[in-house]
Amino acid sequence: MHLVTDLGATFTAFGVLLLLAAWLADRKVTAVVLCGVLVFSSLHLAFHLRNHGELGGVDLVASLAALLTGVVLPAALLVLDRRKRA
Repeated sequence: MHLVTDLGATFTAFGVLLLLAAWLADRKVTAVVLCGVLVFSSLHLAFHLRNHGELGGVDLVASLAALLTGVVLPAALLVLDRRKRA
């Protein structure tokens, strides 16, 4: 239960940071928050690529696809922001 609560707190904190970054509309703040989300999501995906638990078949594919989205989306937003600045 403790781990689940900690992970929930992590996701809540990232959500708050992302909302604040969007509200402030400051590119540096947004980039820092997106980098944090990207690092966390990449490590989370790497763990689940090696440890499937009891998931298999469609459930495993759906889980990994959702985790991959958490990596691709912040990475894409960082790339788009970088191109916009150039």
